[in-house]
Amino acid sequence: ILFVCTGNICRSPMAENILRYLAGKRGVSISTDSGGVNAVVGSDMSHLAKRVLEELNIPIKKHYAKDVTPTLVESSDLILTMEQWHKEHLLSIYPENTHKIHTLIKYVQGIDRDVPDPYGKRIEYYRYVRDILLKNIELLLDKLGRRRV
Repeated sequence: ILFVCTGNICRSPMAENILRYLAGKRGVSISTDSGGVNAVVGSDMSHLAKRVLEELNIPIKKHYAKDVTPTLVESSDLILTMEQWHKEHLLSIYPENTHKIHTLIKYVQGIDRDVPDPYGKRIEYYRYVRDILLKNIELLLDKLGRRRV
């Protein structure tokens, strides 16, 4: 599962770490990665994004921001974007992958809603976004658990 946001320093690496953590708690082995449509290439995860994950004892994998590449797209079974425009951007570049590119909240809840960008905001907003991700990734794991592979 590939999570995609803008800079690959806040939402998508948070989602990646949350999925790894929650899947581990359920005893589910899952491969996950993240990328950005306009990544701050080589940058670490935002310190506030790290802090709000650490508050819940969610382990954080070493992170280097990267752009979404054809290799990442091809190697992913499911690509979940944080915003509709991320999805549209990826679909314009990778139209042959429409079956696996979705916005996170639409994929798990059927609702057209974006995961808001906390970049540049206060820690409380990062907590708000973290909690949105937690809820939706729990729902994602529920949905994947119901699918026959």
